[in-house]
Amino acid sequence: MDNFEKKCAMIIREICQRCEKSLSENYIKSWLKSCIKLGEKKALFALGEIYKKAKQGYMIPSIFEFEQLAESETEPSLQIAERIVRGMQLFGAYKNEEAKEYVGELGWKIVQNNGGWQEMCYTTNMNHIYYVKKDLQKQIKIIKKEIKLL
Repeated sequence: MDNFEKKCAMIIREICQRCEKSLSENYIKSWLKSCIKLGEKKALFALGEIYKKAKQGYMIPSIFEFEQLAESETEPSLQIAERIVRGMQLFGAYKNEEAKEYVGELGWKIVQNNGGWQEMCYTTNMNHIYYVKKDLQKQIKIIKKEIKLL
């Protein structure tokens, strides 16, 4: 068992403890196979989401539901939108390279679709930041759907 598998097994067992449920070793092995199939990033994202909800009485999702969660969205659109806005505050209009690294690949696509980094920095009204984030979230969701269709 490599480090990734050990980490997943540990999280799965912690989820079981928090929910006061027990899973057979065979079922845990099935979960681990699913984690390997999904890859580290997706698997750890989904396990993290389940872990956040896990408490007494929580029904541990099936492996199918776990895989659906992992495939649904590896990074919530709100987090990407918040990184774009925070990047404008941190880097200003002239530190494009730092901003590009900070907002990530998908965030940068959104920036490019909105005229580029300088344009976004100059035209974004920070007094209406709630609406800016909502608009960015919508754009991110559209891009994600387009990527899935390719």
